[in-house]
Amino acid sequence: MALDLKAIQAKLNKLEKSTTRRNNLWKPTDGDTQIRLLPYPHGSDPFIELYFCYNIGKTRSILSPLSFGKECPINEAAAQLRSTGQKEDFELARKVQPKLRIYAPIIVRGKEAEGVKFWGFGKTVYQSLLNYFLDADYGDLSDAHSGRDITVKFTPPSAGNTFGSTAIMPKPNQTPVLPN
Repeated sequence: MALDLKAIQAKLNKLEKSTTRRNNLWKPTDGDTQIRLLPYPHGSDPFIELYFCYNIGKTRSILSPLSFGKECPINEAAAQLRSTGQKEDFELARKVQPKLRIYAPIIVRGKEAEGVKFWGFGKTVYQSLLNYFLDADYGDLSDAHSGRDITVKFTPPSAGNTFGSTAIMPKPNQTPVLPN
């Protein structure tokens, strides 16, 4: 059997074009955007909980072992700092302790051709989404056939609001991920 070099080149081209972090992650832009949560094939819900340590050396972020149920030396050091009772130590502990970040697979409505993206968000948006999942009027927002689109309203950072704010609202009508 002959090796199909064209097929191998096509695979290589696809990998080089589509695996950058920028292509896979989605961030909301100013205003309203319609998205659809997708089921996550490796879990019972669409959410992936990860803990990150920020402000450690020159790195932007470090994935904490807490994400995998293991002990984290940075978290332990933060706990020791908090236990000293010193205000400066408490502030430093707050800065370095692992922070929860949640990721979910989504499709951005109107940009379905771009494929699946991962949306990263914090605790407040996560709590809102979980409450909608538990509300019998909404149910499983990520169900491929009877889920609901979600409006994500992002307000950019401003004076006194360093990160901006994100609000979500599921649509009242159930829709399939892709039209039949």
